[in-house]
Amino acid sequence: NPVVTVGVYDTSKPGTISVQVTATDNTGNSSTVTVTVKVVEKEEEKDTEAPVITVKQGVTVHVGDKLSPESLVSVKDNKDPNPVVTVGVYDTSKPGTISVQVTATDKVGNSSTETVNVIVLEKEKPEQKPEQKPEQKTAGTTSKEQDNGLLASNFNGVAK
Repeated sequence: NPVVTVGVYDTSKPGTISVQVTATDNTGNSSTVTVTVKVVEKEEEKDTEAPVITVKQGVTVHVGDKLSPESLVSVKDNKDPNPVVTVGVYDTSKPGTISVQVTATDKVGNSSTETVNVIVLEKEKPEQKPEQKPEQKTAGTTSKEQDNGLLASNFNGVAK
């Protein structure tokens, strides 16, 4: 009976590997072949679950703002710690409520999509101060506008 030895190999991840197999008989004659082996994931370890998307509630932005995935959803996947999250087409150019689709895809292609409602608000306008009327001056007198007319005084403080 020949003695068969198998070279070093790694089956820790799916893919194709080459393995050297040597057969040696009891007189020392040997023959070596390289065997190609396809390593597949165990059925119970296959990733068939799509990422789980949790929609954030009460999302508000201002007119013209850009949306980021983090502001709309949180995502978890059973195997992929960093699934790719994409935000669909949206328009924040005017106030109102918009629906935005968000898709999460894991490294093996499982994906899920959720719709997020976003409230778009008008941009806040800076507070404007009431307009102040300038003091009116004429030679020898000072005048200020009063509630119901013009008050004038000469330089000695006597109202006219």
